[in-house]
Amino acid sequence: VKEARFHLAALMAVLGMATTVLPLGQAEQTVFSPEGIQFFESKIRPLLVNNCHKCHGNEKQKGNLQLISRETILRGGDSGAAIMLGDPAKSLLIEAVKYTNADLQMPPKKKLGKKAVADLEKWIRLGAPWPIETAQVAARQEHGFVITDEDRDYWAFQP
Repeated sequence: VKEARFHLAALMAVLGMATTVLPLGQAEQTVFSPEGIQFFESKIRPLLVNNCHKCHGNEKQKGNLQLISRETILRGGDSGAAIMLGDPAKSLLIEAVKYTNADLQMPPKKKLGKKAVADLEKWIRLGAPWPIETAQVAARQEHGFVITDEDRDYWAFQP
């Protein structure tokens, strides 16, 4: 009887810890419409890759701003969140690409066309749809988690 109580108490303790720890590791996952994802893939992803990732990608993050995932865009950089969901007028990203602030003009060498800016505004109004699987891959890339041969040789992983 004592042993059964012990096992029950141990199980409850493990389950209690799991319910408090697991949600901390999970990012909020929003599911977007196929049309929203299609718009992102056809208009926004190419725009970000071709105009932003050189300075705000995996390799370099000027102003501590990384534009590789929805999460990093919402988190923003030194100046704050890059976008305000649903409100392009209050989004720093739109302010930067419209060149309305002399101190914040992106991309710095060549202003985006009106169609590209309008696409960014529409994307923000739609809630910044982003495919879940690419967000997860980008998050892994952001943290740079790679298991090397040296890691595999660690004594605890040896038979």
